Amino acid sequence: MVAILSMLSCLNQAICYTYAPVSHFAEQGWHHTVTSPRDGHITCTTLITVYFVAYIPFAFIGSWIMDHRGLRFGVLLGAGLQAAGASLRVVGDWIDPSYQLYLLFGGQMLAAVAMPFMVNSPPMLSALWFPPSQRAIATSVAVNCNQLGIALVYILCPLVVTSVTDIPNWTLLIAALSMAAFVVTIFWFKSSTKFLNVDDDVSYDWHQWLSAFHHDGFFLTVFVFAVAETVTNVLSSLLNHILRADVFTKAQKGLIGAAFIVSALVGGQVVSGYIDGTQLHKVALVVCLVVT
Repeated sequence: MVAILSMLSCLNQAICYTYAPVSHFAEQGWHHTVTSPRDGHITCTTLITVYFVAYIPFAFIGSWIMDHRGLRFGVLLGAGLQAAGASLRVVGDWIDPSYQLYLLFGGQMLAAVAMPFMVNSPPMLSALWFPPSQRAIATSVAVNCNQLGIALVYILCPLVVTSVTDIPNWTLLIAALSMAAFVVTIFWFKSSTKFLNVDDDVSYDWHQWLSAFHHDGFFLTVFVFAVAETVTNVLSSLLNHILRADVFTKAQKGLIGAAFIVSALVGGQVVSGYIDGTQLHKVALVVCLVVT
């Protein structure tokens, strides 16, 4: 179950950052499809921003769906949405260019809606399938694989895309992988016997949403997580613009981006292993903040 969810989460982030390593090529191709000044332009950073803006409202909706219908239903829905979104972006390359940007943005939105089902579900999965002593590391694996998607994009994209004409093939590859992952999820992602389906809306505990905001340390945890995510995602999305083209090749930029993400993944696994063994959550958090 962890492997399948990790794969889906990895692909979701790969869809988000599909064009980041070759943003100049991608934006050049998109600008050529604009037929009038009113059509406007779209950038890679715009597509990435869509993900995180859409995540805020749909995070609550996604969590409610998984609480109400179960982990398998939520993960299947998310896998289907991101496969549909990635495929819709491909369609934009095959029809009238004047509609390409609309389909590109629409596909990105669909995949963005799927994000909560990938990044919110690891704690639920670990609670349903793992004993307490293994839950931190199981959650960490699934969560960190979300960032692994960025690393894979930075490694593979410069190898596939060498010019503007390669962008459609790269988009098609991501869509094919997303569709294959959806099929795998349908056949192999199972429901847990620990989940109790909530059929009656009256019996659902709506107060848990409010109680979370009143929990000690909630806002501090959210703030720390937000800062860490901001640093990671800003560097990941703007790395191609920060590194000068006359100094670094596309392959070198890809390796630098991948190294940045992989180092974060290794650190995450080390910290999660320490927490599983000691249960010293606060100490681990303070050390990470000091190092950062």
